[in-house]
Amino acid sequence: MKGIFRRLPKVDLAEALANPESSWLLLDRILDVTGWKRLPQLGRLDRITLVNCATSEAAPEGGRVETDALYVHTLSPACLRAIAGMADAVEVTIWHFETPVLDLSVLRHVSRLRNLFLHCGIATGFGQLSAAKLERLHVSNVAVDDEFRNVLASSRETLTQLWLANNEPLRPEDLPVLPKLKELRVPSHPETLDTWRAWRAAHPDVVLKFQTVAPPSATLPATAIAEIHRDAAIMRVTTGTKISYESWGDFTRLSRIKGNNHDVRAWLEKAAAKAKRKVKVHSEADELGVTAARIEDIRWAIDAMADGPA
Repeated sequence: MKGIFRRLPKVDLAEALANPESSWLLLDRILDVTGWKRLPQLGRLDRITLVNCATSEAAPEGGRVETDALYVHTLSPACLRAIAGMADAVEVTIWHFETPVLDLSVLRHVSRLRNLFLHCGIATGFGQLSAAKLERLHVSNVAVDDEFRNVLASSRETLTQLWLANNEPLRPEDLPVLPKLKELRVPSHPETLDTWRAWRAAHPDVVLKFQTVAPPSATLPATAIAEIHRDAAIMRVTTGTKISYESWGDFTRLSRIKGNNHDVRAWLEKAAAKAKRKVKVHSEADELGVTAARIEDIRWAIDAMADGPA
């Protein structure tokens, strides 16, 4: 039995999935999804799909629902955290451009993951997947750091397909040895093409393809980590010729301001106005974002939240 719900102001999963024989969940353009505790009670769903959804409710800790495939597209950060934290999926597809960074801590409880497809500004936090044995991995943009390389290395005996379309140039030495690899796609940055062609000649068993790097645009900006400031990542976001800086996360863990991220946002907006800092602040229950034209204003905001009221 399929649970299909479209264009509704609210869906309470506890009521919508009252039938224990539900096998597939599709939520499409739901303004407020609640009743997350119902999913673990089902034990298993063949497929879970969420598109253009938000939630006012945090998912309960500890509950999991097994599924063959989780597909999510354009969710609010809170909704993404809720469903990604509950669905123990073999295949996960995430389209996330609501914030510039996709932190894979949202998948830290997934134990059955084999295929992962990420379309986002930039994916970070691959250390959360250190135990995964991936077979296919597609990422639109990733911070190629030690965490990412370690995840690839831990999947060296299982990974057969790797697609990377990074904004920044990628070189063969950036990747560990992957003996089971059958198909590799890398970005077509001109300065690395000759190196990759030489690599292809030395690895005839691997199909190597070049992926065109799209120029930054309003719908697909180029995102990179500019720096880490007080354990918070500051992102450089390029849209055409315009560059801005953003930092996103659950700043209640960093801030001395009491309350949730909405409370932190209200305090920070007043502090920014008093300090004459041009920052924009956005908040959800479990995420806050700060945007500015200058990186020093983002540093100031992070310092202000961490240090608290004077």
